[in-house]
Amino acid sequence: MLCRLSNGEFWVAFALRMGLAERLYTEVHPSAVCKACKQQIGPNVPRHAFGCPKPGRRGRNLRHTATKNCFTTIEREAAPGTNVIPEPFVVAATGAQPTDAKFAKSRADIHVRLPNGFNYVVDVTLVDSTLAPLPANTPYIVGKVAEQAFNDKVTQYTSTRFNLDKRHLRAAAFDIRGAPSESTLKYLMEIAKRQESYHPGSHYSVIASRIYQRVSVAVQRAIAYNVMEYRLWRVPVAVPGVWQLAGNKGGALRESAPLSHSDREAPATPTNAGVRRASGASITGSVGTSGSGGVSARSETHTTRRGCPRGAVPPRS
Repeated sequence: MLCRLSNGEFWVAFALRMGLAERLYTEVHPSAVCKACKQQIGPNVPRHAFGCPKPGRRGRNLRHTATKNCFTTIEREAAPGTNVIPEPFVVAATGAQPTDAKFAKSRADIHVRLPNGFNYVVDVTLVDSTLAPLPANTPYIVGKVAEQAFNDKVTQYTSTRFNLDKRHLRAAAFDIRGAPSESTLKYLMEIAKRQESYHPGSHYSVIASRIYQRVSVAVQRAIAYNVMEYRLWRVPVAVPGVWQLAGNKGGALRESAPLSHSDREAPATPTNAGVRRASGASITGSVGTSGSGGVSARSETHTTRRGCPRGAVPPRS
């Protein structure tokens, strides 16, 4: 398995882990409208991508599938002769009885049968702790949300939906912006010790480090791809970014037509030159304080070597 992130994936994953999600895609104006839910995206594009009802489901499926496939590969490589079945029926694989007939055909994510005959099912879940803000004055505990998700899975399999023995269940719960649950780390340690017993030439710390890396990269790659895909398909490409005074409307601010990337670099034709002069600042330049109004770092009056505005015909001498 390739444990590597592309530049874009690393950029998104790093920002999410460091709490800098609002620094991603700063060209997107907070009032830009999502193409899926028709609501304003707000200042945090990843947050809307995770919580948007329409593309959010596709993103959850993508993250879940990537994590499930990673655990399937790790379980198969841990010990020779391990039988791994993706998406098994819980009743058929474990013999557990459902609490209701509607759960009779429910599936787990993975069923693992070890060479010694012991078997268990694996259920993978990823949660976003930011979608349900903590109450005021509540301290943030690393892995608390993931641990709660783990406990919910245990309850489903042992009492709510099935009467499965807890020894035959492994749940892997991750917070997409933070750490996995403590129980998930114990499960990964179990896999590492099993692999060490079948590969005595490898040290446990090396095996565990590789397993942690593979799982971490798989989760972060899926999360980053989810955000990047949402930005590409669900956020307007030409984002509102130029603000100007609204003529005879009492000085109120209004938004001009979106500018594409080509428009930002285009010469100052009579049409877009008027927009730039009225805006008082460029799109990407920072606003200064010289003169009577703000002056952007990138000059609004583009001139040629002969001192004439770009696009204008210089007078003949």
